[in-house]
Amino acid sequence: MKNTSFSLIVMFLFLLCSLNNAQGGFMDIFSGLTGRTSNDAKVSADNYSPDVAKSLSRLKGKLIHLASFTNNAENTKQFSYPSAEGKFFYVVGHGSVESYFWYCFKKGLLSSDMKVLEESPTEPVPSLMIKLQFLTDKQFKAEVVVTRGKNFFKKKIEENFELSKTDDREELAFNAYKFMDIIIVAVMTDPEVVKALGY
Repeated sequence: MKNTSFSLIVMFLFLLCSLNNAQGGFMDIFSGLTGRTSNDAKVSADNYSPDVAKSLSRLKGKLIHLASFTNNAENTKQFSYPSAEGKFFYVVGHGSVESYFWYCFKKGLLSSDMKVLEESPTEPVPSLMIKLQFLTDKQFKAEVVVTRGKNFFKKKIEENFELSKTDDREELAFNAYKFMDIIIVAVMTDPEVVKALGY
């Protein structure tokens, strides 16, 4: 009787491990469709602590309307974007890729003591919109659109990031937040963008 119980326990553990492995393999096989693998890094605007205040110090007190962000990057999925090598994804917590960027930008601008409006303003306030065109953990391409009164401006911006070699998912997420700092600073200090914003 004891041997039978032990055998059943061993069989149960074996089946459990097999199921977990099969599930991971299933996720990896269909990663191109789902934007997920069994070995993803996880990022969230909640965990993003911006380090951009010093670089954006001249924007302190400036008023900006942070309009919607649009994800037109065909290499991404709704809730994730790939590593440069395509081996895994950065899965966004609490929303889509565009909402992740919007909230990170909001946190970055607020940390720089800018005044951020979420709704369309009734008074003439510069409005910033970003349309993602390509995104990995090493490259960001987007079209930046600024409207200010009757003035309309758009510009394509590209930033690259040298990613330290690591397989640690927490470190990869930390690097993703560092890249977000670089992106925010690049957009908000671009001379043409700053001029279009009226700063």
